[in-house]
Amino acid sequence: MTRHFFPISLLLCMASGVFAAKAVEKVSIQQDTPGYTINIKYPQNLAGAEANQAVKQFIDEQQAAFLKTAKGDDFPANIPGKNTLFIDYTIPYQHNKALSVVFDVSVFNRGAAHPLNVKAVFNFVDGHKVMLADLFIPASDYLSKLAYYCRTNLATKDFPDKKWVLMGTKPQKENYKLWSFSEDGLTIIFDTYQIAAYVYGAQTVNVPKSQFISLLQANIQPAVWG
Repeated sequence: MTRHFFPISLLLCMASGVFAAKAVEKVSIQQDTPGYTINIKYPQNLAGAEANQAVKQFIDEQQAAFLKTAKGDDFPANIPGKNTLFIDYTIPYQHNKALSVVFDVSVFNRGAAHPLNVKAVFNFVDGHKVMLADLFIPASDYLSKLAYYCRTNLATKDFPDKKWVLMGTKPQKENYKLWSFSEDGLTIIFDTYQIAAYVYGAQTVNVPKSQFISLLQANIQPAVWG
């Protein structure tokens, strides 16, 4: 009888279903013309074809929308500044079967008072894109749990307009569309202008999973946090 021997480390990887991930590749797009500047960085070689496709589609759409505006610029030549698109990213979470990619997008249109700065986030579980609602048991009141925690946390900061904070943290899906996985739960992102003036920029609140773990779908805890 033929016996096969495998390294212990390989057997452990096979048992757990986890293999070393490929190194993420940082792709850079740079264009500098008299009319506009583009500086884009985005990741590829992510785990799963769907993640790579979603990221690439997002970048293509952002670049196309910017170029349409920049090339149609009809401001007088004496208007200062240059149309600029800047995109960079972070990967705050890549563990077990979960992945989060956060984009910082900054667009300056010539003649504007300041750039428009926004966030975009893509989250994946088992290689498939997920929305916040996909993590939770249907009909569970997860938004109220998140809203209460976020509102309480943000109340400790010195924002001048408390009503603005209350409106931006209401338990509505639109207010909680930006989020990422974290080591101990979820990071909720409140985009520029959502809870305070432009000068305050985007704000984040880290919500530990102890606040919502009882409302999670059965497959989420092991897939995301192990």
